[in-house]
Amino acid sequence: MPSLPPLPPAPGQGQALRILFVGSLIPRKGVAHLLRAVTMLPERIGWRLDILGGGPEGDRLRTQAAELGLGDRVRFAGPQAAAEVRAAMRAAHVLVVPSITDASGQSEGIPVVLMEALAEVRPVIASNLSGIPELVRDGETGWLTDPGDASAIAAALTRVNDDYDAAATLGRAGRALVAREYDIDRNAAALLAMMEARS
Repeated sequence: MPSLPPLPPAPGQGQALRILFVGSLIPRKGVAHLLRAVTMLPERIGWRLDILGGGPEGDRLRTQAAELGLGDRVRFAGPQAAAEVRAAMRAAHVLVVPSITDASGQSEGIPVVLMEALAEVRPVIASNLSGIPELVRDGETGWLTDPGDASAIAAALTRVNDDYDAAATLGRAGRALVAREYDIDRNAAALLAMMEARS
């Protein structure tokens, strides 16, 4: 893979923890649990959450964010073109993939966005679900949480905030794994094409 830009300045000392979600706003993506998780972060942590993507759950999630009092710390950016997705990835400290099994029993395989984040050396927090642990190996290439466990997501986000050097080490290990075992260019192109097509 080509050389990548440096990580953003570590969170703290006036630098907010930049949290990113990229994907469709549908139940099995678990965004509702991520919204609950950020309410559990210690007050000492400044944070921002960017949600990129569209879908039928959008209005409900915006209502949930308002009811939780999250204000302008959560930004629903809607569907984004490839350049904006990549820029958001590079500005983020951490990507969260809080997937669950939905009411119909559907879950995810290995979300392409995880490969893209690790290719960008971004730490990831993801659900211990389906094929995700093949890529996100807990404590080695990222952190795994039980599906729907908002408190565990909050705990992992706190670890990212409090020791960003250690988090970045996991991101580098994840990038090495992806480079060995996955076709980054093909999968990243598929993700970006999907995001551009979302409405």
